[in-house]
Amino acid sequence: MKKKTIIYFGLFAATISSCKTAQTGVSKETRTYLKQCADSINNITRTPNAPLPYFLTDPCLDYEKKYWSNLHKPLLIRKEIIDRVKNPEAITYILNSNDRRVFEKCSRQPDFGNGLVYYHIDLLDKSFADLLETRLIEISHKK
Repeated sequence: MKKKTIIYFGLFAATISSCKTAQTGVSKETRTYLKQCADSINNITRTPNAPLPYFLTDPCLDYEKKYWSNLHKPLLIRKEIIDRVKNPEAITYILNSNDRRVFEKCSRQPDFGNGLVYYHIDLLDKSFADLLETRLIEISHKK
């Protein structure tokens, strides 16, 4: 191979490795974060009286733009986390907790006023508890 071709190939390979994955549309950092959050839920029942993971107390977690692939397609972070939860006992533990913040809905608005909407995020009208209840039903039907 010519030296110029090798340089271009090297640049191409470097670009591909630093890009967000085409398959999932999210970066490796985002996938890692989502997995860690789901794992913290899946493993919550291993420790008696375990506190809830902190992210469950943030009903507006979907506004964490650093995990989005771009501003035109917001990532439903809470749903992505909950969809990775496989432990029905963990979901029941969270739903039966005394922490009412899990039941709060995001009150933040995605607009600049005067009806000017910058982006739309689905499921903001759902609390973490709503999403967990839906996931519990999905898991139950798979058995």
